[in-house]
Amino acid sequence: MCKAKKTKYYMTVHDIANHILENISQSKSSQQKYLRLILDHSCKIADRIIVPSIATKNDLVEHFDVDPRKISVIYEGGDKEINVKPAGEQELKEKYQIKKPYFLYVGTLQPRKNIETIVNAFLCLAKEELTSQLVLAGGTGWGMDKVLEKIQKSESKDRIVLTGYVSEEEKAGLYKNAEAFLFPSLYEGFGIPILESFSYGIPVITAKNSSLPEVGGDAAIYIENVMSSEELEERMKMVLGLSEADRISLSEKGVRQFNRFTWKKCAREISKLFCGKTV
Repeated sequence: MCKAKKTKYYMTVHDIANHILENISQSKSSQQKYLRLILDHSCKIADRIIVPSIATKNDLVEHFDVDPRKISVIYEGGDKEINVKPAGEQELKEKYQIKKPYFLYVGTLQPRKNIETIVNAFLCLAKEELTSQLVLAGGTGWGMDKVLEKIQKSESKDRIVLTGYVSEEEKAGLYKNAEAFLFPSLYEGFGIPILESFSYGIPVITAKNSSLPEVGGDAAIYIENVMSSEELEERMKMVLGLSEADRISLSEKGVRQFNRFTWKKCAREISKLFCGKTV
């Protein structure tokens, strides 16, 4: 890529997961090396680099030796479809056999999202807690064969609901009625699903890695070891045991955290950067 003279070059790096995590994509080794060369070159010729979190900034500095002075952290916003009418409990029950209480994951099922740990945690929980369900809402990506096989062979397979893709109305309904949102991702450049969950006032259990603590703040519940299904199970038990007052307090924290991140603020800061102001 050649840089035109007298032209300012701005670039956005959302994350560098493919460069710091192994076996999280279908890209071949040769493709990975090529992508790394492209990113390395782009970072070198860029006048400014926009990243969505301090964690991503630090990753670029550590793994690509980027000058931190040319990196601007501009947080993204939280999504909530305000004009969408959430699907009702009865509708979700009739279509997917979902009933409360249930733990929810929304997104593509893939290794990076740590689906295997979610499933293992629930299978352990299901041996003691006989009423809850696990809802995995989203399309099935690559690398899920072993996890899906484990679900099918488990005694609790009828309590794990694989919805496939859901409509915006169904997604809103799932969020609204969930016991908690599970997001023990291996790595995220930002973490919009956390904010999406906060907007519906439900607890979020996530991992203390990458950008996730930046996004979750003091409103999320964390696991220290992202690969520990035992630790995730304990947090799930904790959520099931929350008092009504504690659940309301956690919900209020979540809504406050959601409101800290807006797309309008994101757009304003990018506009300032384009006008030559430091962000």
